[in-house]
Amino acid sequence: MCSSDLFRKTLANHMRPIYWNLISESGYFFCVEKNCPVTYFNNENKLYFGLTELVSSVMHKIPINVENRPMCYCKNVLESVVIDELLNKQCCDSIKDIQKFTEANTGKDCVLTNPTGRCCGKQIKEVLEWAKEQRLDISAPLLEEAISCCEEIEASTDKQYETHALSIN
Repeated sequence: MCSSDLFRKTLANHMRPIYWNLISESGYFFCVEKNCPVTYFNNENKLYFGLTELVSSVMHKIPINVENRPMCYCKNVLESVVIDELLNKQCCDSIKDIQKFTEANTGKDCVLTNPTGRCCGKQIKEVLEWAKEQRLDISAPLLEEAISCCEEIEASTDKQYETHALSIN
């Protein structure tokens, strides 16, 4: 499983400079499989890059609830901050509260800052589902609202991504 074609600047922002000359304008993809050693790949050119070739931590390759797992790259929010707000402080009653208290999922630079070139909304959804599976006290309405909000943000990010792609061409 992989993401859509990535922008060169997304890869350049996360890869070690020694590899920048190998990055073409198109044809690179992001592997979202947690256990796969490959992060970025270009099958046409037979180029494959793993975590050792990157300068960024990649949340998709780190299990949930591990120390220093990035959550929102745009706003530099760690997953532990989101979990703390949800479960320990219990001050958040909605995804909007999570955004207010942590600023996660409020950035607009996903195409550059997130190694996937996409919004972190899916990862916030993943953390909420994980918390539910752990039998932690997250109400069903909060989970439903988070899923709905993440879908809205993802749709908005997809549109922004497409608009940006059109402006490049």
